[in-house]
Parts: sequence; C-alpha cells; structure tokens
Amino acid sequence: MSKEVKLGILAVVAIFLAVWGYRYIKGQDLFSKNNTYHTIFTDVTGLGVSSDVTLNGFKIGAVTAINVNPQNPKSMDVYFTITGDYQFPKNTVVLMKSGGLVSGKILTLEYTTPCTGDDCLKNGALLESKSVGLIGSMISDAEISGYVDTASSQVKELISSLGAEGETGALNNTVRELEATMANLSKLTDNTNKLISASSVSMSATMNNLNKITGNMAASNAQITAMINNLSKTTEELSKIKLSNSVDTVNAFIAESKIAVELLQATLKSTNKTMTELEGISAKLNSKDGSLGKLINDDEIYKDLDKTLNNLSLLLQDFRLNPKRYVNISLINKNKPYTSPEEDPALENAVED
Repeated sequence: MSKEVKLGILAVVAIFLAVWGYRYIKGQDLFSKNNTYHTIFTDVTGLGVSSDVTLNGFKIGAVTAINVNPQNPKSMDVYFTITGDYQFPKNTVVLMKSGGLVSGKILTLEYTTPCTGDDCLKNGALLESKSVGLIGSMISDAEISGYVDTASSQVKELISSLGAEGETGALNNTVRELEATMANLSKLTDNTNKLISASSVSMSATMNNLNKITGNMAASNAQITAMINNLSKTTEELSKIKLSNSVDTVNAFIAESKIAVELLQATLKSTNKTMTELEGISAKLNSKDGSLGKLINDDEIYKDLDKTLNNLSLLLQDFRLNPKRYVNISLINKNKPYTSPEEDPALENAVED
C-alpha cells in the first residue's frame, strides 16, 4: 500500500474522530437515533450548551443551542437533542432546574402517561417550559408533600397537647392560665352585656332628658345672655355706690328689722292668748254642762227649738192672714163665727204631725 493511500486513510480516520469527538462533547452520539426539540425560556441563567437533559434523573440528551428569539428579544430559544429511541407525549413539559449546589442548570422532561403513534411529539416540536427554584430542584413535590404532612401532624399533636392537664413546662402552665383568664373574661363580658342591656332604658331616658335640657338651654340662650348682661350692669352700678352709704342703709334696715321682730313677737303673744281663750270657749261648747253646749249637743232641745220656731212662723203667718181674729176694732160685736182660711198652714202641719 502506497504512502498516499495510507495518508488518505489516516486523514479520513482523523476527520471521523474529530466529528465524533465534537458531537460527543455536545452530548450527541453518531451511532444512535437523535431527535431535536426546542422550547422557550425568559431567563436561561446557569444554562449553557452541552447542559444535560434528563428523564427521571437519567441523562438522555444535551442542550445543543441557545438563541435569542428574533420576534421577542425577552425570550430565549433553547434547542436540545435526545439520544435514543424515546417517544414523548404532546403534554410533555421541559423543566429547567438546578443540577446541584455548584453545578449549573439542567433540563428535565416530565409527563404523566406515555404515548403511541400520532400522539407522540415529532422531531423539531416545540415543548412547554417551566422554571423550578433551588429547593424545588433538590426536593420533589412528593417529598415536599410528605414533609409537610409529617410536620403538620406533629404540629397538630403538639398543639392538641399544649396546655393539657398533667403537662409540665412553663408554656403549658401559661396556656392553662390563659384559658382560665379567657373564661373569666368571657363571664365578665357576659355580665357587662347584661348590665348594659338592663341600663339601656335608663340611659336612653337620661339621654332624652339631657337632650331636652340642652334644647331648652339653647332655646333660652337669648334670655340667659340678657340675664348675664343685666347682672353685669347691676354689678357695675353696685360698684359705683359708696360703701359707707350702703353700710348706713344696711344698719338702718337692721334696726328697723329688730323693731319689726319685737312687734311680731308681741303680736304672736297676743295671738297665742286669743287662741287659748278660743280653745276654752270651744271646750265649753263641746261640753253638755252649759246651755249653749246642750243646745248644740242635745238633739231633743234642738227638735223642741225647731218645733217652737215652726209654730211661731205659723202664728205670724196666721196673724198676717187673719188680723181680725186677734184685733177687733169693731164697736159692735156681732159675734161673727171664725172661718179657717183655705190652705191653712196650721192644719197642714197638724196633719203632718
């Protein structure tokens, strides 16, 4: 074999090894089936070309290119190649998460159910994207739910046993004392509400009266102002009067008042004497020993006196009606017989008796 042929074969092998090495570095395998997909992220910090693409933690491809979207500069087009005969459903989501504390970002494919036939993604399809934080990258949702459920149950047990009888510790004692305080406060509030309800009627009446008083004061504001003005004028006039003249006037008034008091005392003594005499006369009138007392207290004397007055009235009436019966001025006595007048009161009284 000539040197030229050997050099040609060596050149072909070197070119093949260079291409294979380049694709290997980029995560592509020349001897396996490759499918390229792309997705869009708004921020690709930490993600670079040759970053891993994983499925359930297993590397199945690598990022091949990252470009700025020409239609929206705020969006980044990320292209990645899957090595191997993998089929993904159309609802597959590309998650960009942290590959570790010191490593960069990686892409993870996530879907619910596998696909067959036309339900699978075609080569070059656009996938939905989602960014995951550092904690979400290190701990899965199922693990987080487990931790939350465990912590929630432990917290519930701690809270349910907090302040229970027999539990020791300052916090349990504080909770028990707080429960007693809240119970006392509830009773106090209940008693206060009852007291307020019982006093609401009185308070309403008091407020109504206060409103009436305030209204009356407002209505009488003009009169009060006039009274204050008059009082101010009176005070001003009094301040102008000489004090010596006022004192002399007061002394004279006091002297006259003493004389009036002495006269009043004499009048009271005379009045007391008169009242004493009247009491004696009243006692004699009430007594049956005297004539006037008998006349007032004895019914028989009253009846006889009333009868006498009645007969006297009849006599005077008969004398007025028949004066000739008692006075005869005729010189000749003809012995004319007596004729009773019609409707004689004496006869009517006799019939009644």
